Amino acid sequence: MHAVLNEDFIMSSAKSASASRHSMTFDQRIRCTLEALSEDLRLRIASSLDSVIKELTVAAEAERASAIERFARDARAEAEREISVRTVRLFVALDETVTALKREMRVAEPDRASEAVPGPEPHRVFLKSN
Repeated sequence: MHAVLNEDFIMSSAKSASASRHSMTFDQRIRCTLEALSEDLRLRIASSLDSVIKELTVAAEAERASAIERFARDARAEAEREISVRTVRLFVALDETVTALKREMRVAEPDRASEAVPGPEPHRVFLKSN
């Protein structure tokens, strides 16, 4: 459509120049022809720039969406790694605490044995009550 518009413009310019050609000097005819060509060139450049701007806008939006997706994927992976590391640390700390408590219980047991009153063992009482 743009090419047709430009051709129409040039043709109408040429017709108007032809109609007044008889009264125009050679320099005036050259000037009119150059003005018509300049206007056509300006329109073609503007159209090309519009096309390039649209293409660049679409490409930039696609790149932006891709970058956001990569960022979200990387952030999710980093969060999963951090959660894994913290979970392992918590289990290690829990295991160390259980080991320390067992050690304390073994050390404290001989002291309690001398003070203990004969009777059912606590874990057996617990099992019987269920």
